[in-house]
Amino acid sequence: TPLFIRLAALAAFLPAIAFAAEDAADAAAPTYSKKGADTCIGCHDDEVTLAVFHGKHGQPADARSPFGKGQLQCEACHGPAGDHTKRVKKGETRPPVIRFSRDSTAPVSVQNGMCLACHEKSTASAWHSGPHATNDVSCASCHDSHARKDPVLATSTQADVCFTCHVAERGQFQKMFAHPVRQGQLACSDCHAPHGTTSEKQ
Repeated sequence: TPLFIRLAALAAFLPAIAFAAEDAADAAAPTYSKKGADTCIGCHDDEVTLAVFHGKHGQPADARSPFGKGQLQCEACHGPAGDHTKRVKKGETRPPVIRFSRDSTAPVSVQNGMCLACHEKSTASAWHSGPHATNDVSCASCHDSHARKDPVLATSTQADVCFTCHVAERGQFQKMFAHPVRQGQLACSDCHAPHGTTSEKQ
């Protein structure tokens, strides 16, 4: 019958469709650079980039670090860089990797997604409903994962990081009577929970 013939033809054609879909998936799958961090450092050998090896993210002896044994090194955070590292034809733009900063072309959700993939358990459970997340503040707006010591994690330098957005509060701490924040004796996070809380003013 015509229906049987059509079904037989479809059955014969299905493996070709599956094969084509598999090829398309392989073509769309992101590729990683061939030599990992060695590929990245070939171009990005500046002091700011290399400082990562002096902080927690760049420790080969720590299995939790992106540079721990079997980890993806730079690409664990910045995403697959295979296309980024390929030779670019004249007139073409080099495909970007995820860059972490306030002015990054990567959406905040993508930047924070990379961070939270490892750090979600260590942030407060209220992060997703807190004012920083609600206002699309990226982790990199406060944290510097390449710094030897992340300024926002030190009492003496944390307030300067917070004041880049909380400008009015900087003025409050210049008053004669104020908490000893500008003296480096008290951090904003000693009172506030920047990763979110249900309390007013965090």
